[in-house]
Amino acid sequence: MPIKAVLFDMFDTLMLIEKNHEFYSPSLIRMHNYLHKNGIDVPFDKFNEVYIKVRDALYVEADLNWEEPHFNVRVSQTLKNLGYNYDVSSPIVTAATN
Repeated sequence: MPIKAVLFDMFDTLMLIEKNHEFYSPSLIRMHNYLHKNGIDVPFDKFNEVYIKVRDALYVEADLNWEEPHFNVRVSQTLKNLGYNYDVSSPIVTAATN
C-alpha cells in the first residue's frame, strides 16, 4: 500500500522546548493584554484559570480522536467560557493567537 501521509508531532518531539516551557506565561500575558485592549474585561488570573481548563479539556479530546484543533479554538472557547461570544474566525481571536 502506498504511503499517503507522514505526520510529525513538532513540540517536545522534533523540537524540544527548553527551560520548562518558559515562554508560556509571557505569551499568555501578552495575549491577555491584547484582548484587554480590545474590550475583554477579565483579570489575568481568571483568564489564565479558564484558559488552562479549556486547554486541558481540548488535550483530552485530542488524545481520544487523534486530532488537535487549531489554536483559535482554544482562544474562542476560553472567551465563550468568560461570557464573550467570539467565533474561531473572529478578528479578535485570530489576532490574539498571533
